[in-house]
Amino acid sequence: MAFRYRQVFFEDGDIISPKDWNRNIAEYTQEFNGYLDRDNLPSSGVTSAMIKDEACNSVHSFSSTTDTTITGDIGVWQSTDGTTKFSEVSFTLDSDAMLILEWSGTWEWSHSFQLSSGGTTYRGISVTGASDDYVEYRILVDGIEVCRLPKSVFPRVCDSAYMVGAIPVAGGNHTVTVQARNSRENDAGPSFIDVTLKERELFVWVRKR
Repeated sequence: MAFRYRQVFFEDGDIISPKDWNRNIAEYTQEFNGYLDRDNLPSSGVTSAMIKDEACNSVHSFSSTTDTTITGDIGVWQSTDGTTKFSEVSFTLDSDAMLILEWSGTWEWSHSFQLSSGGTTYRGISVTGASDDYVEYRILVDGIEVCRLPKSVFPRVCDSAYMVGAIPVAGGNHTVTVQARNSRENDAGPSFIDVTLKERELFVWVRKR
C-alpha cells in the first residue's frame, strides 16, 4: 500500500486512551505484516545481489522417456510398476509456500489385445466390454489428492493429457506423486488390459511465502 493514515487524531487537552494509540500503531503493524511492496521502498532499495538464489521461488521436476506399465488386473491406484516410478519428486522447505503442480504424459493401451482382430480374451481372461475400460491419473501432495485428469477410455488407443493444480503447504518435507489406475466404468472391476505410460514430466513450482 502507498499510504497509511492515522485512525485517531489528538489535540491539546485530549485525554489519551491506550486504545486510540494502539489503533494508530496497528495501521503500521498491518503494513509490515505482509503488505510491503515497491510503494514502501526507495528506488534501488533492494537489488538482485541482496537476494539469495531460491529465496522466493524454487523448481523441482521429474521427466522420463522410459516406458512403464500401469497394470490393469488390480484396479487400484498405482505409483510404480514395481521398478520405475511414474513421476515423483521430494524436497524440503524452510518456510510456508504455495505449490503449483503440472504434469503431462503420453500413453497407449497394450498392443497385445486388438479389438480389430476379433479377440475377446487377454492373458486368458475375457475382456468382452473392453470399450468401457479407462485409465485416469492424479497428482498427490503428501498423500492428498490435488487434481485429477478426466478418464481416458480404451477406444482411444493412444492418448496424452496435461493437468495442473495448486495447494498451500507448511515448511518441512514434502513428496509430490503421480498415480494412475485402470478400471472399468461404474467401478465394475479391474480393466485387465495394461497401459504403457511413455513420455511424462512432473513440474513443481514452489512460491515461498
